[in-house]
Amino acid sequence: LTIRVGSREKAFNVINSLKYALIASNIGDLRTLVIHPASTLYLHSKPEQTLDAGVYDDLIRVSLGIEDSFDIIDDFVTAVRSVI
Repeated sequence: LTIRVGSREKAFNVINSLKYALIASNIGDLRTLVIHPASTLYLHSKPEQTLDAGVYDDLIRVSLGIEDSFDIIDDFVTAVRSVI
């Protein structure tokens, strides 16, 4: 799952505001994970490669875990509302 929040700064603020999601690039974990692909996975890519991959500065990648869905939804809603 990916979400866009309007700017790189807002993306970091949302990520840092989350209580349940962990900041990690693992895939297949049981916990909900978030990452900012533009500053991690695509840090050394050329701008055209990043855009071709659909990676933008305001993009957050989410790997959903097995936590209670209402807790995760509330966590993201609260984090996004506090930033936007």
